[in-house]
Amino acid sequence: MNPSDGELVARAATGDAEAFHELVRRHRPMARGLAGHLARGPDAADDLVQEGFLQAWTSLPSLNDGDRFGSWLHGILLNLSRRWSLPRESPLDPYADGDAVDPFEAIEARWLVRDAVRDLPAGSREVVLLFYYDDLSVDQVARALDLSPSAVKVRLYRGRRRLRETLAGEFPRSPRRTSMIPVRIAMIVPAAPRLLLMLHDEPGERVLPLWLEAPEMLGRSTRLAGHILTSTGAALEAVELTSGGEARLRLRVPSGDQVLDVRAAEGLALAHRQRCPILVPDDGLVPLTGSMTVEQAAEEAVRHAGVPAASAALRRGERVEEPRNLDFSDGLRFWDLRGGFLHDPSGAHWRDYTCGARDGVAWLASAVDRPLGFADLRQAVVAGSRQGSRVRLTAEVRYTRHTSHDAGSEAALYLRVVDPDRSRGAEDHQHMAVIAPGDEWRPLNVKARIPDDAVLLLFGVTLSGPGTIEMRRVGLTAD
Repeated sequence: MNPSDGELVARAATGDAEAFHELVRRHRPMARGLAGHLARGPDAADDLVQEGFLQAWTSLPSLNDGDRFGSWLHGILLNLSRRWSLPRESPLDPYADGDAVDPFEAIEARWLVRDAVRDLPAGSREVVLLFYYDDLSVDQVARALDLSPSAVKVRLYRGRRRLRETLAGEFPRSPRRTSMIPVRIAMIVPAAPRLLLMLHDEPGERVLPLWLEAPEMLGRSTRLAGHILTSTGAALEAVELTSGGEARLRLRVPSGDQVLDVRAAEGLALAHRQRCPILVPDDGLVPLTGSMTVEQAAEEAVRHAGVPAASAALRRGERVEEPRNLDFSDGLRFWDLRGGFLHDPSGAHWRDYTCGARDGVAWLASAVDRPLGFADLRQAVVAGSRQGSRVRLTAEVRYTRHTSHDAGSEAALYLRVVDPDRSRGAEDHQHMAVIAPGDEWRPLNVKARIPDDAVLLLFGVTLSGPGTIEMRRVGLTAD
Protein backbone atom coordinates (compact mmCIF):
# COMPACT_ATOMS: atom_id res chain seq x y z
CA MET A 1 0.00 0.00 0.00
CA ASN A 2 1.41 3.38 -1.03
CA PRO A 3 2.08 5.74 1.87
CA SER A 4 0.22 9.04 1.99
CA ASP A 5 1.87 12.40 1.41
CA GLY A 6 1.64 13.03 5.13
CA GLU A 7 3.54 9.86 5.95
CA LEU A 8 6.21 10.63 3.34
CA VAL A 9 6.61 14.19 4.64
CA ALA A 10 7.01 12.91 8.21
CA ARG A 11 9.75 10.49 7.13
CA ALA A 12 11.47 13.02 4.87
CA ALA A 13 11.54 15.58 7.68
CA THR A 14 13.72 13.15 9.68
CA GLY A 15 16.24 12.90 6.81
CA ASP A 16 14.75 9.99 4.80
CA ALA A 17 15.90 10.90 1.27
CA GLU A 18 13.96 8.03 -0.34
CA ALA A 19 10.72 9.38 1.10
CA PHE A 20 11.40 12.81 -0.37
CA HIS A 21 12.32 11.25 -3.75
CA GLU A 22 8.89 9.62 -3.76
CA LEU A 23 7.27 13.03 -3.11
CA VAL A 24 9.26 14.47 -6.02
CA ARG A 25 8.14 11.61 -8.29
CA ARG A 26 4.49 12.14 -7.38
CA HIS A 27 4.40 15.90 -7.72
CA ARG A 28 6.92 16.61 -10.51
CA PRO A 29 4.30 16.48 -13.32
CA MET A 30 2.16 19.03 -11.53
CA ALA A 31 5.17 21.21 -10.70
CA ARG A 32 6.49 21.03 -14.27
CA GLY A 33 3.09 21.95 -15.70
CA LEU A 34 2.73 24.95 -13.39
CA ALA A 35 6.29 26.10 -14.01
CA GLY A 36 5.70 25.88 -17.74
CA HIS A 37 3.02 28.54 -17.40
CA LEU A 38 4.94 30.70 -14.94
CA ALA A 39 8.36 30.65 -16.60
CA ARG A 40 9.40 32.01 -19.98
CA GLY A 41 10.55 28.85 -21.70
CA PRO A 42 11.44 25.20 -20.92
CA ASP A 43 14.90 25.86 -19.45
CA ALA A 44 13.57 28.48 -17.03
CA ALA A 45 10.73 26.13 -16.10
CA ASP A 46 13.16 23.33 -15.24
CA ASP A 47 15.18 25.71 -13.09
CA LEU A 48 12.02 26.83 -11.30
CA VAL A 49 11.00 23.23 -10.57
CA GLN A 50 14.44 22.35 -9.27
CA GLU A 51 14.60 25.42 -7.06
CA GLY A 52 11.06 24.73 -5.81
CA PHE A 53 11.81 21.17 -4.70
CA LEU A 54 15.08 22.30 -3.12
CA GLN A 55 13.23 24.93 -1.07
CA ALA A 56 10.58 22.36 -0.14
CA TRP A 57 13.28 19.94 1.10
CA THR A 58 14.93 22.58 3.28
CA SER A 59 11.57 23.90 4.59
CA LEU A 60 9.85 20.60 5.40
CA PRO A 61 9.93 21.19 9.18
CA SER A 62 7.70 24.26 8.69
CA LEU A 63 4.92 22.24 7.00
CA ASN A 64 2.36 21.43 9.70
CA ASP A 65 0.02 19.30 7.59
CA GLY A 66 1.98 16.88 5.41
CA ASP A 67 -1.10 15.88 3.42
CA ARG A 68 -1.13 19.41 2.00
CA PHE A 69 2.30 19.00 0.43
CA GLY A 70 0.92 19.50 -3.11
CA SER A 71 -0.79 22.83 -2.42
CA TRP A 72 2.18 23.93 -0.31
CA LEU A 73 4.49 23.23 -3.26
CA HIS A 74 2.15 25.27 -5.47
CA GLY A 75 2.67 28.22 -3.16
CA ILE A 76 6.46 27.80 -3.18
CA LEU A 77 6.57 27.82 -6.99
CA LEU A 78 4.32 30.85 -7.19
CA ASN A 79 6.40 32.78 -4.67
CA LEU A 80 9.62 31.89 -6.47
CA SER A 81 8.20 33.00 -9.81
CA ARG A 82 7.34 36.38 -8.31
CA ARG A 83 10.88 36.91 -7.08
CA TRP A 84 12.69 35.70 -10.15
CA SER A 85 13.39 38.07 -13.00
CA LEU A 86 13.04 35.52 -15.76
CA PRO A 87 14.00 36.42 -19.35
CA ARG A 88 11.12 36.23 -21.80
CA GLU A 89 11.71 33.95 -24.75
CA SER A 90 10.04 34.57 -28.09
CA PRO A 91 6.78 32.65 -28.55
CA LEU A 92 8.03 31.83 -32.03
CA ASP A 93 10.79 29.66 -30.58
CA PRO A 94 9.88 26.14 -31.87
CA TYR A 95 11.21 24.65 -28.66
CA ALA A 96 8.95 26.74 -26.50
CA ASP A 97 6.12 24.29 -27.10
CA GLY A 98 6.78 20.59 -27.08
CA ASP A 99 3.95 19.66 -29.45
CA ALA A 100 5.41 20.57 -32.85
CA VAL A 101 3.01 18.40 -34.84
CA ASP A 102 -0.05 20.60 -34.21
CA PRO A 103 -1.27 22.83 -37.05
CA PHE A 104 0.31 26.27 -37.00
CA GLU A 105 -2.99 27.98 -36.13
CA ALA A 106 -3.43 25.89 -33.01
CA ILE A 107 0.14 26.54 -31.90
CA GLU A 108 -0.29 30.28 -32.48
CA ALA A 109 -3.55 30.29 -30.53
CA ARG A 110 -1.90 28.61 -27.55
CA TRP A 111 0.94 31.12 -27.65
CA LEU A 112 -1.51 34.03 -27.73
CA VAL A 113 -3.49 32.66 -24.80
CA ARG A 114 -0.36 31.79 -22.83
CA ASP A 115 1.09 35.26 -23.37
CA ALA A 116 -2.20 36.85 -22.35
CA VAL A 117 -2.24 34.79 -19.15
CA ARG A 118 1.37 35.69 -18.39
CA ASP A 119 0.55 39.38 -18.80
CA LEU A 120 -2.23 39.25 -16.22
CA PRO A 121 -1.61 40.97 -12.87
CA ALA A 122 0.10 38.57 -10.47
CA GLY A 123 -2.97 37.92 -8.32
CA SER A 124 -5.26 37.07 -11.23
CA ARG A 125 -2.56 35.11 -13.10
CA GLU A 126 -1.92 32.72 -10.22
CA VAL A 127 -5.61 32.01 -9.71
CA VAL A 128 -6.27 31.50 -13.44
CA LEU A 129 -3.35 29.08 -13.78
CA LEU A 130 -4.34 26.96 -10.81
CA PHE A 131 -8.06 26.93 -11.66
CA TYR A 132 -7.95 26.40 -15.43
CA TYR A 133 -4.56 24.83 -16.15
CA ASP A 134 -4.13 22.68 -13.04
CA ASP A 135 -7.85 21.95 -12.67
CA LEU A 136 -8.01 22.88 -8.98
CA SER A 137 -11.34 23.77 -7.39
CA VAL A 138 -11.99 27.22 -5.91
CA ASP A 139 -11.46 25.84 -2.42
CA GLN A 140 -8.19 24.15 -3.43
CA VAL A 141 -6.92 27.36 -5.02
CA ALA A 142 -7.90 29.26 -1.88
CA ARG A 143 -5.90 26.86 0.31
CA ALA A 144 -2.89 26.94 -2.03
CA LEU A 145 -2.74 30.74 -2.02
CA ASP A 146 -3.98 31.28 1.53
CA LEU A 147 -7.00 33.23 0.31
CA SER A 148 -10.70 33.08 1.01
CA PRO A 149 -12.90 31.37 -1.62
CA SER A 150 -14.69 34.67 -2.29
CA ALA A 151 -11.34 36.37 -2.99
CA VAL A 152 -10.50 33.59 -5.45
CA LYS A 153 -13.82 34.13 -7.24
CA VAL A 154 -13.15 37.85 -7.54
CA ARG A 155 -9.67 37.26 -8.99
CA LEU A 156 -11.05 34.69 -11.44
CA TYR A 157 -13.69 37.18 -12.56
CA ARG A 158 -11.10 39.94 -13.08
CA GLY A 159 -8.75 37.57 -14.85
CA ARG A 160 -11.44 36.33 -17.24
CA ARG A 161 -12.52 39.88 -18.01
CA ARG A 162 -8.93 40.96 -18.73
CA LEU A 163 -8.37 37.93 -20.98
CA ARG A 164 -11.56 38.67 -22.92
CA GLU A 165 -10.41 42.24 -23.51
CA THR A 166 -6.93 41.14 -24.56
CA LEU A 167 -7.95 38.28 -26.85
CA ALA A 168 -11.15 39.73 -28.35
CA GLY A 169 -9.29 41.05 -31.39
CA GLU A 170 -7.25 37.90 -31.88
CA PHE A 171 -10.15 35.49 -32.41
CA PRO A 172 -12.83 37.44 -34.28
CA ARG A 173 -14.05 34.32 -36.06
CA SER A 174 -14.38 32.16 -32.98
CA PRO A 175 -17.56 33.38 -31.32
CA ARG A 176 -18.81 31.33 -28.41
CA ARG A 177 -22.27 31.48 -26.90
CA THR A 178 -21.96 32.66 -23.36
CA SER A 179 -23.61 30.47 -20.76
CA MET A 180 -26.89 31.95 -19.57
CA ILE A 181 -27.48 31.95 -15.82
CA PRO A 182 -30.92 32.17 -14.19
CA VAL A 183 -31.28 35.12 -11.82
CA ARG A 184 -34.03 36.76 -9.83
CA ILE A 185 -34.88 40.42 -9.27
CA ALA A 186 -33.63 40.77 -5.71
CA MET A 187 -34.14 44.53 -5.36
CA ILE A 188 -35.75 47.40 -7.24
CA VAL A 189 -34.18 50.63 -6.00
CA PRO A 190 -35.79 53.94 -7.04
CA ALA A 191 -32.55 55.92 -7.23
CA ALA A 192 -33.61 58.91 -9.32
CA PRO A 193 -33.09 59.82 -12.07
CA ARG A 194 -32.98 56.11 -12.86
CA LEU A 195 -34.07 52.78 -11.47
CA LEU A 196 -31.55 50.25 -10.17
CA LEU A 197 -32.34 46.55 -10.50
CA MET A 198 -30.21 44.09 -8.58
CA LEU A 199 -30.28 40.73 -10.39
CA HIS A 200 -29.03 37.96 -8.10
CA ASP A 201 -27.46 34.61 -8.94
CA GLU A 202 -27.93 33.00 -5.53
CA PRO A 203 -26.03 29.70 -6.09
CA GLY A 204 -23.01 31.55 -7.49
CA GLU A 205 -23.21 34.44 -4.99
CA ARG A 206 -23.04 36.96 -7.83
CA VAL A 207 -25.04 40.02 -8.83
CA LEU A 208 -25.70 42.15 -11.90
CA PRO A 209 -26.55 45.79 -11.09
CA LEU A 210 -28.67 47.09 -13.97
CA TRP A 211 -29.59 50.76 -14.39
CA LEU A 212 -32.83 51.59 -16.22
CA GLU A 213 -34.81 54.74 -16.83
CA ALA A 214 -37.48 54.65 -14.11
CA PRO A 215 -40.57 55.19 -16.30
CA GLU A 216 -39.60 52.23 -18.49
CA MET A 217 -40.27 49.68 -15.75
CA LEU A 218 -43.73 51.06 -14.98
CA GLY A 219 -46.96 52.11 -16.68
CA ARG A 220 -49.81 50.70 -18.60
CA SER A 221 -47.79 49.27 -21.51
CA THR A 222 -46.45 46.36 -19.46
CA ARG A 223 -49.90 45.42 -18.20
CA LEU A 224 -51.27 45.67 -21.75
CA ALA A 225 -48.53 43.41 -23.10
CA GLY A 226 -49.38 40.81 -20.46
CA HIS A 227 -53.05 40.90 -21.48
CA ILE A 228 -52.08 40.49 -25.15
CA LEU A 229 -49.97 37.44 -24.38
CA THR A 230 -52.82 35.84 -22.46
CA SER A 231 -55.54 36.64 -24.99
CA THR A 232 -53.54 35.32 -27.96
CA GLY A 233 -52.62 32.05 -26.27
CA ALA A 234 -48.92 32.95 -26.11
CA ALA A 235 -46.74 32.18 -23.11
CA LEU A 236 -43.57 33.95 -22.10
CA GLU A 237 -41.17 31.13 -21.24
CA ALA A 238 -38.03 33.17 -20.49
CA VAL A 239 -36.42 36.58 -20.86
CA GLU A 240 -32.74 36.66 -21.81
CA LEU A 241 -30.60 39.76 -21.40
CA THR A 242 -28.06 40.11 -24.19
CA SER A 243 -24.53 41.45 -23.87
CA GLY A 244 -25.63 44.43 -25.98
CA GLY A 245 -28.11 45.61 -23.36
CA GLU A 246 -31.25 44.31 -25.09
CA ALA A 247 -33.71 41.64 -23.98
CA ARG A 248 -34.83 38.58 -25.93
CA LEU A 249 -38.30 37.24 -25.24
CA ARG A 250 -38.68 33.49 -25.75
CA LEU A 251 -42.34 32.92 -26.56
CA ARG A 252 -44.36 29.76 -26.95
CA VAL A 253 -47.25 30.37 -29.36
CA PRO A 254 -49.77 27.99 -30.95
CA SER A 255 -47.78 27.95 -34.21
CA GLY A 256 -44.46 27.17 -32.49
CA ASP A 257 -41.66 28.91 -30.62
CA GLN A 258 -40.76 32.50 -31.43
CA VAL A 259 -38.12 35.00 -30.34
CA LEU A 260 -38.74 38.74 -30.00
CA ASP A 261 -36.08 41.36 -29.27
CA VAL A 262 -37.15 44.28 -27.06
CA ARG A 263 -35.53 46.83 -24.77
CA ALA A 264 -34.10 45.46 -21.54
CA ALA A 265 -36.53 47.46 -19.40
CA GLU A 266 -39.53 46.14 -21.32
CA GLY A 267 -38.34 42.55 -21.09
CA LEU A 268 -37.60 42.74 -17.38
CA ALA A 269 -40.91 44.42 -16.63
CA LEU A 270 -42.73 41.64 -18.47
CA ALA A 271 -40.70 38.96 -16.71
CA HIS A 272 -41.51 40.57 -13.37
CA ARG A 273 -45.23 40.70 -14.15
CA GLN A 274 -45.47 37.24 -15.79
CA ARG A 275 -43.17 35.62 -13.18
CA CYS A 276 -41.06 33.90 -15.81
CA PRO A 277 -37.31 33.04 -15.64
CA ILE A 278 -34.73 35.76 -16.29
CA LEU A 279 -31.43 34.64 -17.85
CA VAL A 280 -28.26 36.75 -18.03
CA PRO A 281 -24.79 36.12 -19.53
CA ASP A 282 -22.52 34.32 -17.10
CA ASP A 283 -19.62 36.69 -17.76
CA GLY A 284 -21.69 39.74 -16.82
CA LEU A 285 -22.22 38.72 -13.19
CA VAL A 286 -20.01 40.18 -10.48
CA PRO A 287 -19.08 38.14 -7.38
CA LEU A 288 -20.21 39.33 -3.97
CA THR A 289 -16.93 39.77 -2.12
CA GLY A 290 -16.49 38.51 1.41
CA SER A 291 -19.68 38.81 3.42
CA MET A 292 -21.16 41.53 1.17
CA THR A 293 -24.95 41.37 0.82
CA VAL A 294 -27.08 42.30 -2.18
CA GLU A 295 -28.19 45.43 -0.31
CA GLN A 296 -24.58 46.49 0.24
CA ALA A 297 -23.78 45.85 -3.42
CA ALA A 298 -26.74 48.06 -4.36
CA GLU A 299 -25.51 50.85 -2.08
CA GLU A 300 -22.08 50.57 -3.71
CA ALA A 301 -23.64 50.83 -7.18
CA VAL A 302 -25.61 53.91 -6.14
CA ARG A 303 -22.50 55.55 -4.68
CA HIS A 304 -20.55 54.92 -7.89
CA ALA A 305 -23.40 56.45 -9.90
CA GLY A 306 -23.25 59.61 -7.79
CA VAL A 307 -26.97 59.65 -7.07
CA PRO A 308 -27.70 61.90 -4.07
CA ALA A 309 -29.85 60.95 -1.08
CA ALA A 310 -30.41 57.38 -2.27
CA SER A 311 -29.57 55.49 0.90
CA ALA A 312 -33.09 55.61 2.26
CA ALA A 313 -34.39 54.02 -0.92
CA LEU A 314 -32.30 50.95 -0.21
CA ARG A 315 -34.16 50.08 2.98
CA ARG A 316 -36.47 47.69 1.17
CA GLY A 317 -37.25 45.77 4.34
CA GLU A 318 -38.12 48.88 6.36
CA ARG A 319 -41.24 50.08 4.55
CA VAL A 320 -44.08 49.83 7.03
CA GLU A 321 -47.64 51.03 7.33
CA GLU A 322 -47.08 53.57 10.10
CA PRO A 323 -45.14 56.80 9.44
CA ARG A 324 -41.99 57.38 11.47
CA ASN A 325 -39.82 60.23 12.66
CA LEU A 326 -42.56 62.80 12.08
CA ASP A 327 -41.01 65.09 14.69
CA PHE A 328 -37.57 64.91 13.03
CA SER A 329 -35.95 63.95 16.33
CA ASP A 330 -33.81 61.52 14.30
CA GLY A 331 -32.85 64.01 11.62
CA LEU A 332 -34.17 63.02 8.20
CA ARG A 333 -34.21 59.29 8.78
CA PHE A 334 -36.99 57.66 6.72
CA TRP A 335 -37.33 60.84 4.62
CA ASP A 336 -36.07 61.05 1.02
CA LEU A 337 -35.04 63.87 -1.29
CA ARG A 338 -36.60 63.29 -4.72
CA GLY A 339 -37.84 65.35 -7.65
CA GLY A 340 -37.54 66.31 -11.28
CA PHE A 341 -34.13 67.92 -10.81
CA LEU A 342 -32.65 64.44 -10.40
CA HIS A 343 -33.83 63.46 -13.89
CA ASP A 344 -31.20 65.63 -15.54
CA PRO A 345 -29.18 63.02 -17.53
CA SER A 346 -26.00 65.10 -17.36
CA GLY A 347 -26.01 65.19 -13.54
CA ALA A 348 -25.20 68.91 -13.64
CA HIS A 349 -28.35 69.80 -11.66
CA TRP A 350 -28.37 67.00 -9.08
CA ARG A 351 -27.29 69.48 -6.38
CA ASP A 352 -29.82 72.21 -7.22
CA TYR A 353 -31.86 71.44 -4.09
CA THR A 354 -30.80 70.53 -0.57
CA CYS A 355 -32.51 69.55 2.69
CA GLY A 356 -31.90 69.10 6.41
CA ALA A 357 -33.50 68.90 9.86
CA ARG A 358 -32.81 70.58 13.19
CA ASP A 359 -34.69 71.19 16.44
CA GLY A 360 -37.84 69.44 15.24
CA VAL A 361 -38.00 71.31 11.93
CA ALA A 362 -37.22 69.89 8.46
CA TRP A 363 -36.42 72.13 5.52
CA LEU A 364 -36.15 71.87 1.75
CA ALA A 365 -34.38 74.66 -0.13
CA SER A 366 -32.94 75.57 -3.48
CA ALA A 367 -29.14 75.64 -3.52
CA VAL A 368 -28.77 77.73 -6.70
CA ASP A 369 -30.51 80.81 -8.09
CA ARG A 370 -32.23 78.92 -10.91
CA PRO A 371 -32.81 75.32 -9.88
CA LEU A 372 -34.01 72.80 -12.44
CA GLY A 373 -37.51 71.38 -12.03
CA PHE A 374 -38.91 70.64 -8.60
CA ALA A 375 -37.88 68.80 -5.41
CA ASP A 376 -39.80 66.75 -2.83
CA LEU A 377 -38.87 65.97 0.75
CA ARG A 378 -41.07 62.99 1.46
CA GLN A 379 -41.70 59.75 3.29
CA ALA A 380 -43.26 56.56 1.89
CA VAL A 381 -45.55 54.22 3.83
CA VAL A 382 -47.51 51.14 2.82
CA ALA A 383 -51.18 51.87 2.12
CA GLY A 384 -52.27 48.67 3.90
CA SER A 385 -55.33 49.12 6.12
CA ARG A 386 -55.90 52.63 4.76
CA GLN A 387 -57.16 51.20 1.46
CA GLY A 388 -60.77 52.28 0.91
CA SER A 389 -60.68 54.90 3.68
CA ARG A 390 -59.92 58.61 3.99
CA VAL A 391 -56.74 60.04 5.50
CA ARG A 392 -55.61 63.49 6.57
CA LEU A 393 -52.06 64.90 6.35
CA THR A 394 -51.40 67.84 8.67
CA ALA A 395 -48.34 70.00 9.31
CA GLU A 396 -47.22 73.48 10.21
CA VAL A 397 -45.46 74.94 7.18
CA ARG A 398 -43.49 78.09 6.40
CA TYR A 399 -42.37 79.19 2.93
CA THR A 400 -39.89 81.99 2.21
CA ARG A 401 -38.58 83.21 -1.10
CA HIS A 402 -34.91 84.02 -1.34
CA THR A 403 -35.34 87.23 -3.35
CA SER A 404 -38.15 89.44 -4.62
CA HIS A 405 -37.53 88.03 -8.10
CA ASP A 406 -38.66 84.51 -7.11
CA ALA A 407 -42.28 85.09 -8.12
CA GLY A 408 -42.27 81.99 -10.33
CA SER A 409 -41.55 79.60 -7.45
CA GLU A 410 -44.17 77.53 -5.63
CA ALA A 411 -44.33 75.38 -2.49
CA ALA A 412 -46.92 73.00 -1.05
CA LEU A 413 -47.73 70.23 1.41
CA TYR A 414 -48.76 67.13 -0.53
CA LEU A 415 -50.09 63.58 -0.30
CA ARG A 416 -49.61 61.22 -3.25
CA VAL A 417 -51.22 57.81 -3.82
CA VAL A 418 -49.24 55.17 -5.73
CA ASP A 419 -51.16 52.37 -7.47
CA PRO A 420 -49.54 49.14 -8.80
CA ASP A 421 -48.87 50.50 -12.30
CA ARG A 422 -48.63 54.21 -11.44
CA SER A 423 -51.21 54.67 -14.18
CA ARG A 424 -53.53 57.28 -12.62
CA GLY A 425 -53.38 60.87 -13.68
CA ALA A 426 -52.20 63.63 -11.35
CA GLU A 427 -55.76 64.68 -10.53
CA ASP A 428 -56.47 61.20 -9.15
CA HIS A 429 -53.37 60.61 -7.08
CA GLN A 430 -51.86 63.99 -6.19
CA HIS A 431 -53.44 66.04 -3.38
CA MET A 432 -51.82 69.36 -2.41
CA ALA A 433 -52.20 72.40 -0.19
CA VAL A 434 -50.26 75.29 -1.70
CA ILE A 435 -48.77 77.82 0.72
CA ALA A 436 -48.16 81.51 0.09
CA PRO A 437 -44.75 82.96 1.00
CA GLY A 438 -44.35 84.66 4.36
CA ASP A 439 -42.53 84.71 7.67
CA GLU A 440 -45.29 83.05 9.73
CA TRP A 441 -45.90 79.36 10.38
CA ARG A 442 -49.23 78.23 8.90
CA PRO A 443 -51.23 75.07 9.66
CA LEU A 444 -52.06 73.12 6.50
CA ASN A 445 -53.94 69.91 5.89
CA VAL A 446 -54.54 67.63 2.92
CA LYS A 447 -57.37 65.09 2.72
CA ALA A 448 -57.62 62.17 0.35
CA ARG A 449 -59.56 58.96 -0.18
CA ILE A 450 -57.23 55.98 -0.62
CA PRO A 451 -58.28 53.63 -3.47
CA ASP A 452 -58.64 49.91 -2.83
CA ASP A 453 -55.65 49.09 -5.06
CA ALA A 454 -53.28 51.68 -3.55
CA VAL A 455 -49.80 50.37 -2.77
CA LEU A 456 -47.95 53.30 -1.20
CA LEU A 457 -48.65 56.74 0.22
CA LEU A 458 -46.03 59.43 -0.33
CA PHE A 459 -46.31 62.57 1.79
CA GLY A 460 -44.21 65.63 2.53
CA VAL A 461 -43.44 69.03 1.01
CA THR A 462 -42.60 70.04 -2.54
CA LEU A 463 -40.73 73.08 -3.86
CA SER A 464 -40.45 74.38 -7.41
CA GLY A 465 -37.98 77.18 -8.01
CA PRO A 466 -35.82 79.22 -5.62
CA GLY A 467 -36.86 79.45 -1.98
CA THR A 468 -37.10 77.48 1.26
CA ILE A 469 -40.03 75.50 2.67
CA GLU A 470 -40.02 74.27 6.28
CA MET A 471 -42.34 71.85 8.08
CA ARG A 472 -42.91 70.70 11.66
CA ARG A 473 -45.51 68.81 13.73
CA VAL A 474 -46.39 66.46 10.88
CA GLY A 475 -49.27 64.01 11.28
CA LEU A 476 -50.90 61.34 9.09
CA THR A 477 -54.20 60.12 10.55
CA ALA A 478 -57.54 58.61 9.58
CA ASP A 479 -60.07 61.28 8.64
